[in-house]
Amino acid sequence: MARNKLSDLNDHLFAQIERLTEEGIDDEIFELEKERSKCLSNLSKQVIGVHKLVLDAAKLVNEGGLVNDDMKKKYGLEEGNK
Repeated sequence: MARNKLSDLNDHLFAQIERLTEEGIDDEIFELEKERSKCLSNLSKQVIGVHKLVLDAAKLVNEGGLVNDDMKKKYGLEEGNK
């Protein structure tokens, strides 16, 4: 299983921008890249949303607001994983 990072997502987004702004791009290719961009954007929003949720949960753990050990384990928020 791949272990992608947010920096990888950032790289993909900028690569897509480069493809969209390529000079002399064929209209048909541009339309395909435009559709690809929409998919990438939607997936990116989901990935960022999940990371935000994990970050919010980590903040709760750090502040002592999430003390249930089962939840800490379920979300990978044990002491060594903050």
